[in-house]
Parts: sequence; structure tokens; C-alpha cells
Amino acid sequence: MLGDFNFDLLKPMPSSKTWLQSMENLNLTQMVNSATRVTETTSTLIDHVFTNNTNNIIEVCIPDIKECIPDYLFK
Repeated sequence: MLGDFNFDLLKPMPSSKTWLQSMENLNLTQMVNSATRVTETTSTLIDHVFTNNTNNIIEVCIPDIKECIPDYLFK
């Protein structure tokens, strides 16, 4: 499952923690660990890639571009 969920996983907010815990309760693992939206003053991880089988994912590549960064899955 992937998308722009607007829960910033880089910030320890209650809503982000609840969202991540909900996904973990469904046996889904978040594959992106770095910022996916970068501006001059902020960086956020609001684009999420979840999988129920991490063995099927070799890499999640975050290209080095500004603003909204697309997520690419490789297998």
C-alpha cells in the first residue's frame, strides 16, 4: 500500500504514531525512512510505502529532488 497520507513519520505526533501503529497491527511495514518532501525550511515523510512482505522489496529509492519526491519501488 502506498500513497501520500499526510502523517509526518519524522515527527513524534500522536496522530502519526497512531497511524503507524494501525499499519503495524495489520502486519504492514513502512519501507520509507527518509524525507519525501523537502523545502528550504522543512522536511517531512508524508509519502508512505507499506508492505506485508519485506522480502519482496529490495529497495525503495527516494530521488534527490526538491518539493514532493516520488517513491520508486524496485524488485
